[in-house]
Amino acid sequence: MSPGDQLYIEHYLSSEGKYISRIAEIKEDILHIHYPVCLQTNRKMYLVDGRRIKCVAYNANGKMFFFSGRVVGRMMQSTPLLKIAYAKEFTHEKEQMREYVRVDFNESVEIQPVGEGMSHSIIGISRNISAGGIAVVVNNFTYLYKPSPYLLRFTLVIEGKKRSFVLASEYVRKEALADGRLVISFRFPQINAEDRQAMMRFCFEQQLLHMKKSKQS
Repeated sequence: MSPGDQLYIEHYLSSEGKYISRIAEIKEDILHIHYPVCLQTNRKMYLVDGRRIKCVAYNANGKMFFFSGRVVGRMMQSTPLLKIAYAKEFTHEKEQMREYVRVDFNESVEIQPVGEGMSHSIIGISRNISAGGIAVVVNNFTYLYKPSPYLLRFTLVIEGKKRSFVLASEYVRKEALADGRLVISFRFPQINAEDRQAMMRFCFEQQLLHMKKSKQS
């Protein structure tokens, strides 16, 4: 980690609060970060001293570092900063966030059932996506065998470059829309670390883009 890295933050024992921030400086075992902005409201949030948090730091090369920490103070200056203790006393393992960031995403997705006699695929339009799963809008899902595993094929634009994904997926649930279409939710039970990092990077970029547009409107 280094100054300038982006941070995704959530509360340690719940997923109620989700924030983004940026590392201003690092002094020994203390991170100084800009006041976090809530992803739900786009407002700067006040995190009380002692609050335990889970974080993902993103550097300029798209690498991510997972860690947990605690708010231990603040610096009242021209640009107020929070102090986050993050080493020695706290877990430093690479671990998944309790709940992945989910963003709206509308692109073509091919749904291919895997199994004997399951050669037919359908094309749907994604509704939202995270590094843990995807929701896809389809016209008809009845002829697909729901317990079957699936391969999902789609493309994301990450850091200005197209990246294609072919991911083993499992059916989770379906939701009927008023117009008769269905929203099918899938999860990615076996996504590898490289694909997971790329998708988390995509979701993080989309959150920043959404915040930028909200501020301009």
